[in-house]
Amino acid sequence: MFHDWLVQRAPDDWLTLFGIARVAGPMNKQATAADGTVTTIVGNVRGPEVHSVRTLRRVGPDGTIRSDLIVELTQSWYPADPKDGQRFRGGCTLIIARDSGALNYVVRKRIDSSARYSSQATYVQRPLTGLRAAYFNADSTVKSEPFAMLHTQDFE
Repeated sequence: MFHDWLVQRAPDDWLTLFGIARVAGPMNKQATAADGTVTTIVGNVRGPEVHSVRTLRRVGPDGTIRSDLIVELTQSWYPADPKDGQRFRGGCTLIIARDSGALNYVVRKRIDSSARYSSQATYVQRPLTGLRAAYFNADSTVKSEPFAMLHTQDFE
């Protein structure tokens, strides 16, 4: 029900607030390199997914029981040509008061954020450091090492 509302009836300004696109389709990303060069990467965004809608019950400061809904939404973007980058994820978590329907909190990572995309692309292309460098070298095949999967963003 929430997914149907989201893709059919949710106001556009709410989708902007949530940081997601209403439907699947073309979406380009701007990637900024360390030297300041901006590249446009052609890609497609998948439709939004509602991963969970669950209740939260807790005791308020005055001793009353509060009941909220927690809604988790995600969305993925893929470059048209895999050589141009990798999957980019966005989404949000909503906390909605069950008694009034008021939207109390939105925690989001915008799917349309080129700044986030550039930051992620820079992070993925960095030299091996930290835990990855301690256990693997540049020639390691990360997909064949389960432990290495914990220290990369490209696992499926």
